Amino acid sequence: MNKVEPTRDLVFKRIFGKVGNEEILKEFLEAILETTIDKVELDLDKDMEPEYDEDKKNILDVRAKINGDTNINIEMQIRDNKDMEKRSLYHWSKLYLHELKKGMPYDKLPKTIVIVIAKYIVFEDMEAYHTKWMLRENKVKDRILTDVEEIHFIEIPKFKNMNVKNMKKLDFWLWFLDYTNGEMVKMATEKELAIRRAVEELDRLTADPRLQRILDAEELARMDEDVLRRQAIKQGLEEGRKQGIEQGIEQGIEQGIEQGIEQGIKQGIEQGIEQGIEQGIEQGKKEEKLETAKKMKEKGIDIDVIVEVTGLAKEEIEKI
Repeated sequence: MNKVEPTRDLVFKRIFGKVGNEEILKEFLEAILETTIDKVELDLDKDMEPEYDEDKKNILDVRAKINGDTNINIEMQIRDNKDMEKRSLYHWSKLYLHELKKGMPYDKLPKTIVIVIAKYIVFEDMEAYHTKWMLRENKVKDRILTDVEEIHFIEIPKFKNMNVKNMKKLDFWLWFLDYTNGEMVKMATEKELAIRRAVEELDRLTADPRLQRILDAEELARMDEDVLRRQAIKQGLEEGRKQGIEQGIEQGIEQGIEQGIEQGIKQGIEQGIEQGIEQGIEQGKKEEKLETAKKMKEKGIDIDVIVEVTGLAKEEIEKI
């Protein structure tokens, strides 16, 4: 049977958030926070963390308190929903305010740290695979507002793409979490006793048929969700294309009407000018004939001759 992936929500929870595995969690947190931890207490508050149900798909976090005064929340994030920055801040605020009791002074609120481990790249414009975020003054970069807020992002794809020569403690843990390079996992177990214990825990989980059923059901649910998402995207594109065509036709008709009116006015003006010119020419010719007929009549030329020469009607010549 193939080993289950340590980054699966439930598996990660069973390795790092299980009572009895506090030492594994302690070593892992020391590697991330680069500090010595004396005590780790798992937070099993039912109001904060729902149990995993085979019939329900819940995203599980690992919550703990270290050294009696610092809250920790670790979230394993597999899918990029394009909202992790704001979501991590929401998780931090929720955990930070959870211990605020009525009448409690704000300075008693504990330091709160959120750790996000992502199987995708969160910050495209940053090279580091481990970043630590705090509230800082905009111009004085080394001036933080308070040390009670920390959000850590660990991006596994960036770590895998880096050529790490002098490996540190966190690097060995990340090879374990990724679990795609057996040689590096083996090296990690030789370097870190806690990682060896984590691998042993992973072996036990792999052999658990109930867990396998849950993970299989979760995977099927994820696949179904992906299919529905793709169908929704496809349907959305088709509807968008249809609406685009309809809007294009409507706009085309409107533009056609406007262009037709403009073209009609333009053509009407042009035709009016042409007709005006033609009428002007004709009127000029007639006036010229009338003037000729008048002069001929004054000289006593016979009206029939004048009619023949000018082409005017006899009645018109008689009125002159």
